[in-house]
Amino acid sequence: MGLFNFKKKNKIIKSENQEFNSKMDVKDHDSLIKQATQLKKENRISEAIDLIKKAIQISPNIMLDSFKLSNYLHSADRKDEAYAVLNDIKNIKYDTLGMVNMNYSIILDKELTLLFKDKAYYKYIRTYFLWLYNRILAHSCQENFAKENLLEKMISSTSLLDYIAPTKMSKCLKELGVENLKDELHRLMFEHLKSIESDLKKMRNLSNRKIMQTEISNFKLGHSNNNINCTLTGSNNKFMNYFLKFNSENFLNYLNEVVMIRLKNEP
Repeated sequence: MGLFNFKKKNKIIKSENQEFNSKMDVKDHDSLIKQATQLKKENRISEAIDLIKKAIQISPNIMLDSFKLSNYLHSADRKDEAYAVLNDIKNIKYDTLGMVNMNYSIILDKELTLLFKDKAYYKYIRTYFLWLYNRILAHSCQENFAKENLLEKMISSTSLLDYIAPTKMSKCLKELGVENLKDELHRLMFEHLKSIESDLKKMRNLSNRKIMQTEISNFKLGHSNNNINCTLTGSNNKFMNYFLKFNSENFLNYLNEVVMIRLKNEP
């Protein structure tokens, strides 16, 4: 179960009235989303945005609705609001350990689309590296249950800048006048990933279904996370120690102070 699932497990037995209200809420939500989609087709974008917001109030944990709202706001040239929607769902109010980094990488993927449209090339490159890092962490949390050894494949890639939309990355580097830095940016990212590969594998080997399904709340990626609420105990604490280490500010510091500084310092 994760932050953006359509339904959460609920151990509380609901009354008939609660069940009825829940079904009505879902029906109302779906109706609002359909109406919003139609209004967008009719170029009634402001009305569509209002309906999506109402739908999100009914069912606040559906990631696709937030993406739709962000896209509609961006189409209406309300760009600050569009990015604010994505930033809001980055704050993990509730999730499971197995889905935190995967959900975060999905959000970053949507943000990349907006950044490229806005020709925010420097931010695009930085966000791309965040996407790559979180996708690798996601595989480190879930790899024991995956058919392919994606962790090793991603880390050993000959071009870490080409995982998604390589033509967009090339465009960003070209527009910034730093095409010559592509190999160096790859090297800097590769060196960091190789330096933590051993611990990433240890975390992967510690993962199990119980850990993956463990709830976590009050968690913020890239911060010290002193106030998190998580129920892992005993030997599973070893996994949690790795998880918090990789999701701390360490990578953000490396990204800003080592990788991205090369773009700023390029003549």
